[in-house]
Amino acid sequence: MEVSYDNQNRITSSAHGMKADFLRRKFLYPKGSLWTPSNVQLPSGERYRIRYDHHGDVSSIKTPSGDIHLFSRHASLDRIIRRYISPYANNSYIWTNDDEGRPREYFTPDGIHALVTAYDLYGRPTRIGGTADDITFKYLQFNGGDLPVEVQGRTYRRNIVRQGPLPIEVQETRSYISHGQKRFPECSATFTYEYDDFFRISSIATNIDGETIDLVRYEYDTRTGRLSKLGNFAFLEDGSIRRILGEKIVIEVDLREDRLERRRKILVNDIQTVQMSAEYDAIGRLEAIQWTIMGERRPTEKRSYNIDGMLTQLTMGESTDRRWTCYYDLDGRLKAVNDNKLILGPGGIPIMFGQLEYETDENGWVKRRGSVYFEMDVYGRVSRVFETNGIDIEYGYDEMSRIIWRRDGEGRFDRYFYAIHDRPYLISHFTSTSVSGVSEIFYDTYGIPIALRSSKTVFSIVTDPDHNVRFIFDNFGKLIREVVRNPLGHMIVDSNPTFVFPLGFMSSFDDSLTRIVIIGKNARPLDTYTGRFMTTPPEFDFTTASLFHPERICDPFRIFDAKTSEPLMIPFEIDQWMEMSGFSLSNVVPSVRHHSESSSNLILPDWNSPSTVCETSLVISPAFCSIPKKIVHFSQFLSVSASLVIPSVPPTASSGHPMTFSPFDSIGFRGIIFSSLSNKSVSIFAPYADILTKEALNSLFNECFRVPTDDLVGDPASEYLRESHFVSSTKPPDSSVYALLGDLFNISSKADKLTLQAGKTAIIIHFNSNIIKVRRELLEERKFWMEPRIWMLEAERARSNRSTRHAWTDTQLAELRSSGRNQKCFPCQCSHSNRHHPFHIVLVQPFVIGV
Repeated sequence: MEVSYDNQNRITSSAHGMKADFLRRKFLYPKGSLWTPSNVQLPSGERYRIRYDHHGDVSSIKTPSGDIHLFSRHASLDRIIRRYISPYANNSYIWTNDDEGRPREYFTPDGIHALVTAYDLYGRPTRIGGTADDITFKYLQFNGGDLPVEVQGRTYRRNIVRQGPLPIEVQETRSYISHGQKRFPECSATFTYEYDDFFRISSIATNIDGETIDLVRYEYDTRTGRLSKLGNFAFLEDGSIRRILGEKIVIEVDLREDRLERRRKILVNDIQTVQMSAEYDAIGRLEAIQWTIMGERRPTEKRSYNIDGMLTQLTMGESTDRRWTCYYDLDGRLKAVNDNKLILGPGGIPIMFGQLEYETDENGWVKRRGSVYFEMDVYGRVSRVFETNGIDIEYGYDEMSRIIWRRDGEGRFDRYFYAIHDRPYLISHFTSTSVSGVSEIFYDTYGIPIALRSSKTVFSIVTDPDHNVRFIFDNFGKLIREVVRNPLGHMIVDSNPTFVFPLGFMSSFDDSLTRIVIIGKNARPLDTYTGRFMTTPPEFDFTTASLFHPERICDPFRIFDAKTSEPLMIPFEIDQWMEMSGFSLSNVVPSVRHHSESSSNLILPDWNSPSTVCETSLVISPAFCSIPKKIVHFSQFLSVSASLVIPSVPPTASSGHPMTFSPFDSIGFRGIIFSSLSNKSVSIFAPYADILTKEALNSLFNECFRVPTDDLVGDPASEYLRESHFVSSTKPPDSSVYALLGDLFNISSKADKLTLQAGKTAIIIHFNSNIIKVRRELLEERKFWMEPRIWMLEAERARSNRSTRHAWTDTQLAELRSSGRNQKCFPCQCSHSNRHHPFHIVLVQPFVIGV
């Protein structure tokens, strides 16, 4: 890799390859000392233009195709508000954080989805709700720490027994699921853990619905810290050779010097079932795969890339139906595969792929693909997939967005469990009405599935270098299932679709009936027809995004997880270098394991200071602190000590300064602090205001009380991003007070209501009123703007013959389809857990609203 710098040590260009002739990018910077570029030129010559304010914060990004993405940051009395306006939505995505930086609310542009998080006095989340099902967290009353001991959602409850931060026992109870006349029974699971002296898992005992699973023991290499034994599987590594030895399964992998897989051999029941060889180009991208299955040599799979590094061609032999050519637009988004054109709207939302028509909502989320409809929740997860007189599939998730059950319309019901708590997103066990007993999945040290134990049979799972499941063999070496996919992940060959195994494309949850793959920690649904995500999650707030790769910011629907299509990158962290050399740092120094899970922490631990390596807040800190004395490997690394010459934050394109939104004028940036204790009036602290202004503020708020509105989420299309409401039993002040505050706020008065506005935020004072009355008025306002949305969605479902949220008679359905509503029914805001959530709405007669 070749990198050029300017006289301020900023990257001006980067390129890959021995001759630096691959993927050359150029970076231009605005005047001044800003470390992030204002102009990013792709290898093809197309440019992304980034605009900053005078603080160096991002206000907009313009793509090569002309799409403009807008970013702004606002502040109210108790919230920091980040706002993103995309090219495909009329309104904005909104994230709010409190003064401690904790996420509070998230709103989507359509005004239908909202996420609200509540915290206790210690800053621990106690409830996550909004338009999603409520999730509650409970903690020990005394010395409970930051980790919950009980988590409860709509369909599950999890109780956790901990010793310090380590879970010792996890008990899960899954509630029954009903569909039509069918009812799938409750389920329970218990996972018990033991640990060694380094706080690594040494055993997992599992019991699911009374069925005890064989105890799984873990052993680790004393020299490298790597996993050496898992149940009946032994993991051996000698230089470039890696072996996995099971009772009937043997896997041997030959690695290159850069740890890329070169060759693989798999023996099942002493029969050589698989031989695989891979070839890579000069910068480490996969170019060719050669499979030999049961002695039969398969056609070579070849790949080629364009100048920007995008996959342009995949061939699997000479057959025309196994050759795919991909074309891309100026922004690097797919626009055609062979003769099938992909028509994208602003921001990359799908409109048409071949003859398949798409329909999206106001968030840009796919709600219809051909005749198939999708229902999404606030997290952007697909909750239901159905078509008229066709498939009807429903999914359930837990608080970590892990899929925990799946139901289809044919009577099949599956549950999924996650026993490996240090790899919490790997499905360890599953049950299915199509398979007897509990099935168990085994993974290698990199989290790739290698075996399945189901119905007393151990199956060998074979993945390709992209981690896609390709072949499954039984314990006699017989090929049970073979899967072939096109470059977008679409399944074109499935030799045994009835075989129950939940993983597929990229070793993620793969549903062959719905043609979607649920990927990653946010459970994002990937449409395998277009190879693009169907929704955006709440976490796509760009806080960890790199401005050296603006395409990752401007196209949130693109998948960037195919590592074999990416060039090899030089590691920037010592644990990555050690992993390449065969040393598992995270399994030797336990605190590194927690550090590596924090994606927002860009600061590496100081290896010369035990106090920064240890977790000083834990009871077991003395054991952590004693570990560096036991390690002799560090004496071999001269680069561990911090350099006195190189900057502490290297100006690299892969790690560096996170993206921040440009601040806009708002009340929270006016230098005024509003203090309001419970049952007491408001106190004002304005250190930068003159005496007369301070007196005017104090006289205005002296008899005011704050109206609690955290549970009353607002309308993203409203005039203000955030409103703070106060109430006073007194009369409005005279006009002299308004004149003194005219320099701080835009002031408007109507009847007994005074509005102090700054930008997109406002303070509203209600005179001659009380808190109960004001909350009732606010609920009425939300009913006013939510009711048309509720009727619109309900009528849309009725007209497309989809299931509606309310049970209608045939006469009512006819009226709903024709007029868009039913005159005798009204939306009702219902109480939920003794709190009012304006988005939990049912249809009743007559309209009733509570406070």
